Amino acid sequence: MNPSPLNLNIKLFMRVFSSFVLPSLFCFQALGQSQADITIQSVRERLRKLKAQQDENQSGRTTVDAITSAEETGVTQSSAEESEVEKPSPAVSSDRPSDALSDTLPDTPPIISAPRVKPGRSAGTEVSAEPLSGPTIESPNQNLKLETVESRDSEHFFGDWHGRRRKLEARGLDLNVVYKGEGNRNLSGGLRQRTVYLGSLDVKLSLDGEKAWKRKGLSVYVNGMADHGADNDNSPSKNVGDIQGTSNIERTVNSVKLYEASVQQNFKEDRISFLFGLHALGSEFYMTDASTQFLNKSFGVGRELSQTGVNGPSLAPTTALALRAKLALSGRFDFLIAAFGAQSGDPAHPSASVIRGQPSDGLLWIGELMAKDSIEIQGIRAGKISLGVWQYSRTFDHLSDTTIDSTGATVPTRAGNSGFYGLWNQSLNKQRSFFLRAGWASAAVNQTQSTLAFGMVKRGPHKGRPKDSVGFGLTRASLGAPAQDVRARTGLGTSAAEVTTELYYRFEVKPGLAIQPDLQWVDHPSQNPPTDNAMVASIRAEINF
Repeated sequence: MNPSPLNLNIKLFMRVFSSFVLPSLFCFQALGQSQADITIQSVRERLRKLKAQQDENQSGRTTVDAITSAEETGVTQSSAEESEVEKPSPAVSSDRPSDALSDTLPDTPPIISAPRVKPGRSAGTEVSAEPLSGPTIESPNQNLKLETVESRDSEHFFGDWHGRRRKLEARGLDLNVVYKGEGNRNLSGGLRQRTVYLGSLDVKLSLDGEKAWKRKGLSVYVNGMADHGADNDNSPSKNVGDIQGTSNIERTVNSVKLYEASVQQNFKEDRISFLFGLHALGSEFYMTDASTQFLNKSFGVGRELSQTGVNGPSLAPTTALALRAKLALSGRFDFLIAAFGAQSGDPAHPSASVIRGQPSDGLLWIGELMAKDSIEIQGIRAGKISLGVWQYSRTFDHLSDTTIDSTGATVPTRAGNSGFYGLWNQSLNKQRSFFLRAGWASAAVNQTQSTLAFGMVKRGPHKGRPKDSVGFGLTRASLGAPAQDVRARTGLGTSAAEVTTELYYRFEVKPGLAIQPDLQWVDHPSQNPPTDNAMVASIRAEINF
């Protein structure tokens, strides 16, 4: 491989420097120029140190300190002195140095600098011109490679699996195994004070079609999920009696399921994409990044939407077939639209992976318009504002209205089911961010008519722990008028809303391992005043193998 022009120019500079500038400095020293004497000694000392480093490392290590030091100590001479330096011949600019200059080439290797990959980015993407801190760095290719491995190791408990992860990624495969274990206890109030342990294992496999089959824009994603700890007599919801759910990994049954399996194809430089397969609605719709570490379910998809459908919409742990399209309207606006199967799995077999495609199930249509980086705060433009709408193509039983059918029996009337939501996720600075969410659903067929949630998150709350985070949030779920009528008829008490306040601190113990203590205060569980307000304490461990 031919040397780069930068390396040739630096070699040329060192040759001219050693052949002409140093002799001139010796002359000044003979004439009693003390400053030149100091300069020569400084340069000599630098060159000796560089030579020692080269002999010691034997791996092409270089430094930028020698050039900057030489400039700062006054090696550059006046214009009169520079005129005495012989100019190199044009032949020196060729790929190979001339023999005349090669005889005067110093033993010190060329001094170069290499770009540094920004944290969180892989080789080949955006790089920073800022050199690495410290006196020495690796050569450019080695530096990019080491940065990539370091970034990868910082996300996994067992690092690079002795190189196996890199080999898989070179073939287009990205494998992640994540386990979440949580101890949850209702300390006071609610229905009863008990402790329950929950666990969820995710095995996620992504395939890059361009690396695997040279199919640009193609990707495949598969996610298998195994959940345990479910107990019909002992669960967070049974202990607290709330409707929003204090743990987002709570399940009704223990199961091993195929959670997601989808194929995506991008077009027009990734401005247009289509996805088909088992797909989790909350992975793209109704999502705010700042709320992802909260444990309460309503900080994911709002309760007014997650309650809908025969067996719930396409959310954990049971998903439905979906066809999703995404369009980048401009640099800041994206539009997503999807059609999900209106029934996820089979309620009669909750532990099985059932893929339904019956026309009678109907569809759940959902669309979201997203404005990215929409508002600038304190010089930082990192935010997202979204508006979403959804509607089922089928009807559902009305909560309170009834009618007489052809047989003379009293049956509920049928009504449509639709709603909308709005999201705002905004960074205030490099550490702080907040989110604001609101959603509404048809009160005729849904108990929870609306939800409202907001929260604040700070990353790196303590000096020396930049990966820790602390969050405070509040979520409110309100009953609709028909649901309140039904409760009044049955003698149940009712309040305007159930309000849950959550506070967590997430410790990044080491790369790939986090411990998260969490406290939640549930006001009016299930909007039922006779149920005492509850205090729930949790501690969750998350490990990314």
